[in-house]
Amino acid sequence: MADSAAIPLVGRSIELDRIRAATERAAAAAGSTLLLAGEEGIGKSRLAAEALVLARQRGFLTLKGTAYALHTDLAYAPVIEAIGPFLAGLPAGHLSRLVRGLPDLSRLFGNLSLPPPSSLGDPALERTRLFEAVARLVERIAAERPLALWIDDLHWADSASLDLVHYVARGLADQPVLLLGTYRLDEARAQPRLALARTVAAASGTWRGGDAHSAPI
Repeated sequence: MADSAAIPLVGRSIELDRIRAATERAAAAAGSTLLLAGEEGIGKSRLAAEALVLARQRGFLTLKGTAYALHTDLAYAPVIEAIGPFLAGLPAGHLSRLVRGLPDLSRLFGNLSLPPPSSLGDPALERTRLFEAVARLVERIAAERPLALWIDDLHWADSASLDLVHYVARGLADQPVLLLGTYRLDEARAQPRLALARTVAAASGTWRGGDAHSAPI
């Protein structure tokens, strides 16, 4: 089967122009969040795949994780899928430099050779520490090479993953990071945390395909 991203994308010139603009902003260390929304089969994932192609052509590292309908109870599964293989493929010295001083990352990723994270006796505070560690990891990865990170099918993501994506998105203003999310509008209506993510995107001036303020995809 041919790679869908290798097939020319027709009839999406407005959306592609916005994606190119967001990619250029990210390349200039003005991070962008793009949430592509629409009904099933309308082409959200195809458009996001094209965004990753454009990002790679611009020299970005591209990572992707997907949420699945049967994994809605697996905490952080799409984030682990996106970042875990990248970390696992790094030489030991490089990996050590990226994760140094971030012991909370060992809650998500294995084989990091980090000391165990300290127990704070407060699950909410421990989660905040984890979110901050992931945000710092994204920052360090992007400092070496601009990063495009795509989480597909956010409507099926667990609440913890959505909260983490929201946390990371808030801190991208001065980083060379393009954060992509795709989701179905019909499924998202039952997921209140997606509404919060859309609010973040609007506040940062980024495009959200499929709402009243931009061209639907």
